[in-house]
Amino acid sequence: MRTQKKIGNIAAWMLASALFTAAFAGNCFAGSWKEELGKWWYDLGDGTRATGWQWIDSDGDGKAESYFFDAEGNLLTGTMTPDGFEVDENGAWIKNGKIQTSAADVISQFFKAPPLPSGDEAAQESEAARETEAEQETEAEQGTEAAQETEAARETEAAQETAAAETQASGTEDRDAGPGTVGTDTAAAEEQDGQGGIGRTIVETARAYVGKLPYVYGGTSLLTGADCAGFTQSIFALFGFSLPRETGAQLSAGIRISKDQLRPGDLVFWQNGSGRVYHVGIYSGPDSFIHASNTARGWVFEDHLHDMPEPCGYARY
Repeated sequence: MRTQKKIGNIAAWMLASALFTAAFAGNCFAGSWKEELGKWWYDLGDGTRATGWQWIDSDGDGKAESYFFDAEGNLLTGTMTPDGFEVDENGAWIKNGKIQTSAADVISQFFKAPPLPSGDEAAQESEAARETEAEQETEAEQGTEAAQETEAARETEAAQETAAAETQASGTEDRDAGPGTVGTDTAAAEEQDGQGGIGRTIVETARAYVGKLPYVYGGTSLLTGADCAGFTQSIFALFGFSLPRETGAQLSAGIRISKDQLRPGDLVFWQNGSGRVYHVGIYSGPDSFIHASNTARGWVFEDHLHDMPEPCGYARY
C-alpha cells in the first residue's frame, strides 16, 4: 500500500490536481492517480496511462517526485527500474535513501527536462531562461533551429571521426602497454598530466556531449540520444573500438584493471543489489566520470565518483 502522503487523502489529490491545472493552464495536462486490481497508475487526463519516468506533485506541496511506470502504465514500487534506479515502496525515486524532488514552479504535473545539480543556481536560472525562450519561438523558427543543430551535430561527429582515425594508430599502442608503461612518443605528456595518449582524446570527445546529448533508454545515437552503454559504445566506436551493446558485456570484454590503475578513457561500472551490472561511465580524471545518466536527469553529465555507490569494476580497451 502507498503511504498517507501518497494515497491517504485521495480527495486532497484531486483538489491539488485541479489547482495545478488552473495554475499551469496551457502548459500541462490535468492528471490523477488511479488504482486498478491493486496496481496504481496515472491518468494523463484523457484516460491515457503514463509510462516511463514522470515528475508528479501528488499532494500539491510544491515539490514533485519522480515515478516510473512500466509499458502497461503500472507504477513500479520497492524495486529497481529497468535502467537501474531505485524506487521506494511508494514508487518515488530515491538516492541514498532520500526521495528526490524538484520544485513545482518549473514542473507542474509533468517535467521532462533533467533536474540540475543542487546548488547550481546560475545554471538553474540559465536553464529556465532557455525554456522560456524556446516556448516563445514560432514553429517555423523551432524547425529551422532543429535543422541547424542536426547539421552542426553531423559536422561535429564527422570531425571527431577524422580525428579519431588520425590518433588511433599512435594512441592504441600506448594504451595496450598497460599502466605505468608508455611509448616513447607519449611518455613526456603522461608524466606531465597523468593522462596517456588516446585516453585524453576519448575523454574530450565524450565531454563535448555533456549537457547536449539527451539520455534515451535503449538508444545508441550520438545525434538523437543514447543510454549509458549506448553512449560508451558509440564514443569508443569513433576510435575504432568495437564494444558490446550491454553494460555487463562491456565489463567482461574489456581488460579488467584495479581502481589504482585507472587512466582517463577507462570505463567504470556499477551493479545493483542482485549483482546485475547496470551502469557504465568513462573515467575522465580524479574523482570524475562522464556518462549518459538516466531518464530522470535526461542528459549526458560529468559527475563526481564520490557521489556514486562504490563501482563494481573497471575495464580498459
